[in-house]
Amino acid sequence: EREGGVELKSDNLNGYGLTLFRSGAGDQQRAAWLYYGRNAGHGHRDRLNFGLYYRGMDLLPDLGYPEYADSKWPKRAGWTTNTISHNTVMVDRRQQETDWIGQCRLYAASEDVGIVEVASPGVYPQTRDYRRTLAMVDLSDSESYLIDFFRVDGGAEGDHVLSFHAGEGEVSTDGIDLTAQEQGTYAGPEIPFGTHYDGPPDGRYKGSGFAYLYDVSRALQPMPGWWIDWNLADSRNLKVGEEEVHVRYHALSSSDEASLAWGDPPQNKPGNPRRLRYLLQRNQGDDLLRSFFTSVVEPYSGPHPLITSATRIDLGLSRDDLTAAAVRVATAQGRTDLILTADDSERILDLGDGVRAAGRFVLISLQEGAPTRLFLLGGTRVEFPESVLKVDRSEYRGTVKEMHREEQGDAWIDVEGDLPADLSLKDAQLRIHNDGVRDACYAIQSASPGPEGTFRLHMGEISFIRGLISEEDYDRGFTYNFAPGDGFDIQTIVHIQLDGRETEIIRSTSGFTLT
Repeated sequence: EREGGVELKSDNLNGYGLTLFRSGAGDQQRAAWLYYGRNAGHGHRDRLNFGLYYRGMDLLPDLGYPEYADSKWPKRAGWTTNTISHNTVMVDRRQQETDWIGQCRLYAASEDVGIVEVASPGVYPQTRDYRRTLAMVDLSDSESYLIDFFRVDGGAEGDHVLSFHAGEGEVSTDGIDLTAQEQGTYAGPEIPFGTHYDGPPDGRYKGSGFAYLYDVSRALQPMPGWWIDWNLADSRNLKVGEEEVHVRYHALSSSDEASLAWGDPPQNKPGNPRRLRYLLQRNQGDDLLRSFFTSVVEPYSGPHPLITSATRIDLGLSRDDLTAAAVRVATAQGRTDLILTADDSERILDLGDGVRAAGRFVLISLQEGAPTRLFLLGGTRVEFPESVLKVDRSEYRGTVKEMHREEQGDAWIDVEGDLPADLSLKDAQLRIHNDGVRDACYAIQSASPGPEGTFRLHMGEISFIRGLISEEDYDRGFTYNFAPGDGFDIQTIVHIQLDGRETEIIRSTSGFTLT
């Protein structure tokens, strides 16, 4: 009665390790999520796993609770909680190590677009980079798609496998020639189903789980651009509308091998399907192996998808260069989206169609070759044949001076740095460079002048307390997630809509010029 109806919006719950993108209203609601929190205890080894909801259905369902929650049931550690059964990357044929949380590098949610980038080197300490960049882009009031970039650098044995599965349903493919393996499992034709060939047959198992994937078909070095489509069954009677619901996966990166196989969810949980179809993309080499898995995930209803083509843009970089990648998405509406992820906000890259751009994440929408939407996160420049967008700066940097220390109330942080005079930072993400024990990213609610020439950032009803100094003596006080003296960065956002010569500013945390 006091607050009105609940309106759930996109959010980055950094203390827990969950990013949520939400769009649409009523029966047209859809959402995507990326999980980067605790993967120990009752958690699965599923860091950087993601999911998708559309037309009332969970399109990329997790396997859920194991058949038996004890340390003896082989399938629990071997498959249900194992990394390979989730929509993430396995390195060196071993499940992830456990730690508390990943490191959120980027996050922004604006009208029609949301993007998050999370690194998680702790789950595979032998890697130099283990990082996913996931974005949700709206096509209309009722339709969206996901763009996924996953960087993996190194590993002791040079083995990277990107696992992906959707819900129960019939599967079709295009552009890939698969050959059935006559016997065995994904672990090999000589290894039977459920065999813990690379570890103990109980809860101590840390191996690949490959022997739980069966009826395998393989394709060696498929050319990028193929797709796989799931025509999904309404397994839990939740579908909105009468039309078929599909999810199509566009594979846009090179791989040494791509495979399809079946994997079983727990069979003693009511409503679970008998089995799910898995896609596995694998690269193998040595400890210098680099993989840049790139894909578009498209939910759609009815017989025809809205995306007519999805292709990787040639940036003139080598296959193992993880610094940047870009994708071109063409739709049946006549719209073309150009999407760029890059580590260097100043480096200008050629995206084709007469467009060049520089930014950590850039989305450009074109209609008949003319730009209609520009979204830059940590960006500096976009060039078109007849116009140029210049952003004053890609980020703000500074130092924490003081902070709210209570358990309750509206939290604030006093900072010193090169922040904008007009303090237009609402909903921007503040990333504090703390000690790394936990991550420290917060959404700014508002900003105002602070004491002694500082800026005061108001963060809402949250707490910066991490724990107790002593669990035996509470009077000794708290430990905090960061401390005065820690540095921070705030990536700038520029989001504008173009209609001929008319420019509508959707959101901006930096000055810019469009000429």
